[in-house]
Amino acid sequence: MTRLAYSLALLMMALPVAAQDSQEVPPPPAPVFDEFRPLPLHEVARQVSDRYAGRLVAAEIRPPRPEERENGVSLVYEFRLVTPRRHMLLIRVDARDSRFLEVAGRGQIEALRSGARTSGKEPGRWDQGGE
Repeated sequence: MTRLAYSLALLMMALPVAAQDSQEVPPPPAPVFDEFRPLPLHEVARQVSDRYAGRLVAAEIRPPRPEERENGVSLVYEFRLVTPRRHMLLIRVDARDSRFLEVAGRGQIEALRSGARTSGKEPGRWDQGGE
């Protein structure tokens, strides 16, 4: 009789597990960090080089400034570019959508490549620190 009771107890424990397997279990919610996907730094650097003539000498990941955060920016790529006339430009770009947030420094209009002025993207603050 104990063998029958033991077998019956094992069978009863296995039934709820089998019933759970047959039902569809919804996937767990995605973690918050999976929702934010910044663009690769090298792609954004290429876009900066396509827009401005010169040599990129630095690239950093920065937190957004308060006014940028109010506009929905979560992460900023900050570049330093030396123009052909040896002026230094500071270029801040939204890491999520490669929107130019700020371009500051002397010679930015001269360094702007032809065709970049008529692009469909929002140019940012072009007059910031310009000549």
